[in-house]
Amino acid sequence: MSISLPPDMEAFVEQSVASGDYSSREEVIVAAVDLLRRRKADLNWLRAEIEKGMEGEGIPAEKVFANLRAKYAASAEARGDEA
Repeated sequence: MSISLPPDMEAFVEQSVASGDYSSREEVIVAAVDLLRRRKADLNWLRAEIEKGMEGEGIPAEKVFANLRAKYAASAEARGDEA
């Protein structure tokens, strides 16, 4: 496969090889594609988790914040902090 990159990306690839971070241009491209693949998998997972969350009934924001305030107040009290 032959690819053309914009000059700034070409320079980045060359710099990555010259710095010794990668042994070849191909290795840089493989790493970039692998990162893109993992990013896509992470986004798919996140979308699925959001979808699962949207299917539930949810918790009212007031209850969430009250729980957080109680949790952090108890934690501060245990440390002896003043509120």
